Amino acid sequence: MKKLFSVLALVLLLAAPLFAAGTTGSEKNIADIKKLLELTGGAKLAGQMLEQMKQYTFKMIAEKTKDEQMDAETQALTKKYIEKRLENLLNEKSMQEMLDLSIPIYDKYMTNSEINDIIKFYESPTGKKMVAATPLIMKECLPLLLEQQKAKMKEFEKDEAEMLKEIKKIAEDRRKAKEEKENK
Repeated sequence: MKKLFSVLALVLLLAAPLFAAGTTGSEKNIADIKKLLELTGGAKLAGQMLEQMKQYTFKMIAEKTKDEQMDAETQALTKKYIEKRLENLLNEKSMQEMLDLSIPIYDKYMTNSEINDIIKFYESPTGKKMVAATPLIMKECLPLLLEQQKAKMKEFEKDEAEMLKEIKKIAEDRRKAKEEKENK
């Protein structure tokens, strides 16, 4: 489960322009930011990315449990449980809430004029192509990034286990030294 949250954090980081918190701007700027998010397909892209995460999670769990010899019913129940848990994360309302959280961040860093310039870009043929290509790009990039993260997590877990072993040895050595000192 830690890995799932790590991978989800990675996805959220990659989708940083889509997410954030708080509202302060003018109604005009907020309306333009909403238009920008709509033009860029932010909710759709976030949904696609999270759907890929769902597929990756199933794959990861299948790998983790392959040696546990679960019967078909247990596998089906496990998949159903995971689907239900992920549905809470992946529903349309959640996607919209995440996008709404980003509005104050855009407002904080972008002027209305800059937002409108970006809108003009996304309304241009090149901007429309960018919107169309982004999900395809992410579809190819995300599995690569997730595999890279998976490898890094394995390395981290190995390092963590070694570090904990060393810490336990140091603690044990200190305990023994303290006992020896007290016994003298």
